[in-house]
Amino acid sequence: MTSPRLQSVLFWSLAATGLASSRWPYLSSPLYLLDNDEAVLGIMARRMAEGRELPFFFAGQNYGLAILETAPVAAAFALFGDTPEVMTGTILALFLVGLFLYAHVFGELTGSRAWGRSLALILAMLPGWIVWSTKARGLYVSGFLLTGVLLALLVRPSPTRGRVLVVGALAGLLALVQPLWLVVVAPFAVLAGLGAPGRDVATGVALGMLVWLLPSLAVMGREAFWSPDRIGLQLAGATLVPRSLTRAFSGAVPPGSPTPLTSLVGWVGSTAFFAVLTGLAWSAHRDRSRRLLALAAAMVLSVAHVLVLQYWVPRYFLPATVLTFLGLAMLIGHRSPPFRGGALAGTALALTVLVASSWTMGRPTTDSVLGAIPARTDLGDLIEGLEEDGVRGVYAASSDLQWQLLFYGGTAIPVRGPSLVDRYPEFPRAVERARRSGQAVTLVADVRRLRDQLPELGGFPGYRVGERYLRLDDPSDLVLSLLSFQIPDEVDGP
Repeated sequence: MTSPRLQSVLFWSLAATGLASSRWPYLSSPLYLLDNDEAVLGIMARRMAEGRELPFFFAGQNYGLAILETAPVAAAFALFGDTPEVMTGTILALFLVGLFLYAHVFGELTGSRAWGRSLALILAMLPGWIVWSTKARGLYVSGFLLTGVLLALLVRPSPTRGRVLVVGALAGLLALVQPLWLVVVAPFAVLAGLGAPGRDVATGVALGMLVWLLPSLAVMGREAFWSPDRIGLQLAGATLVPRSLTRAFSGAVPPGSPTPLTSLVGWVGSTAFFAVLTGLAWSAHRDRSRRLLALAAAMVLSVAHVLVLQYWVPRYFLPATVLTFLGLAMLIGHRSPPFRGGALAGTALALTVLVASSWTMGRPTTDSVLGAIPARTDLGDLIEGLEEDGVRGVYAASSDLQWQLLFYGGTAIPVRGPSLVDRYPEFPRAVERARRSGQAVTLVADVRRLRDQLPELGGFPGYRVGERYLRLDDPSDLVLSLLSFQIPDEVDGP
């Protein structure tokens, strides 16, 4: 093994260890639990590991090609056990593979391996990516990884016919997995296409459309629990961009609340986005650079979805965080500053602040709901009590609690939410059959989500489990109806 290769192996071994360690404070927080989508994907992977199903799309949806995350998690479950730690560790491993590719891409754009690694480490340590690099939901890590593969192919000079076809196929796959990431790939794909033979480009585009179309046709018309919101123009959405960008950089999602350090990172990150965008636009105008202009346009498009989507969340802006670093890499490569002195000091300062912010993530704060209540301990006590009491069906007052009980409880006890239509219809049917046959059923709720929902009864008539959960055995139709549960006249299906 050559010395440079040995140095690379040593660098990435240390980097992977450090990046994994930086996630530990967030994942070990007393407030941390898998959310509902993560728990659903965990159940999908568990069933796949047991050979019970082969889920291509996210359960209950006709979009969101989940197999790229479900299959690795299922394999890890088969090898190491189906625990939350195994799932988050597998997703983090996929993220780190993608990060390695981004370091290469940044290095190509800047003309310096040192610059490439520096930018990749800073990107990975953003609070937003500390949160989302471990989340098996929304397929953002799959999108991140596939985009890294595509960019690594596209930044290479002189595109060959084979590479154009591979890019086309992968772009079609990316459209199935997480189409928001296409905006990151688009400027590089367009520029590469301008330098390739027209016949090859047309064939690559056709192949990508075929990859996207065939799975979509296979599920077309199938009943879905969840479908995307309709698109409609809403210009007022532009006012949401700065706040959404700030939250995407800062990782401002539960558990806990934003801390001063993560809020600072979010503000600096969103400011950097607009600064890089301005720098790209100015340099493109001054130097007549199509590359810089294309990336500037992509940055605008990466936040423009707020103008057409009826529902927005900060995670939709994660591609914009990556484009910020791609733009910065392009500006560095355009000016060719050496990675010495000031660059090294700036990287060290940025990483120091980001490491410090990572240790505050997920920690209980004075304004966080319920403070330091140990969610995992209380959930474990709740599940243990249900099993000991022989409960055969559970009504969960929120989707998070429903799927957490199913995943952490190993789906031993069926759990349903308020709606009869569900990602796995077998669960609400089983709960209704248990109730109608006189078996023990119970209602559970999260203290945080049950405020003022039962005014007719003067509050919740059951009892508390730990500090976080409420339980009511054999709930009446009145209580269930007050909590918006749909009760069928009869139960159909297996």
